[in-house]
Amino acid sequence: MSRILKFALSLSLAASAVGLSGCGGPTTGTQIHGHVTYDGRPLESGSISFEADAAKQNSGLTAYAPIVDGEFVTNPEFGVSEGPYVVRVMPPAVGSGQKSTSPLRDVFVTETTISPETKSYDFEIPAGK
Repeated sequence: MSRILKFALSLSLAASAVGLSGCGGPTTGTQIHGHVTYDGRPLESGSISFEADAAKQNSGLTAYAPIVDGEFVTNPEFGVSEGPYVVRVMPPAVGSGQKSTSPLRDVFVTETTISPETKSYDFEIPAGK
């Protein structure tokens, strides 16, 4: 496993542990991974969320992961479930008075369908989004 993926997995595990403490422990979701590009280039940093699409009758699990050098890996203990999902790619958070160097300025929203056979999902954000 590449150093980048190990780092992303560590951040994902830490974020999930903080966000889900006291929620009953690990679920039986599926770990997924993939790439996020902006105008054909890897998105250097940010985060990605997979939210079950309730409008399409999916009441499944939600997952979050950091994006590092265009790659993400969801936490294996708090993964996604099967079905339609709303995917949100968020630019990196910056402190007050700092300017982001990310080309992504706003949250990019798209949809995907998670299937048990597919573990890799790639997302391309067009320039200007």
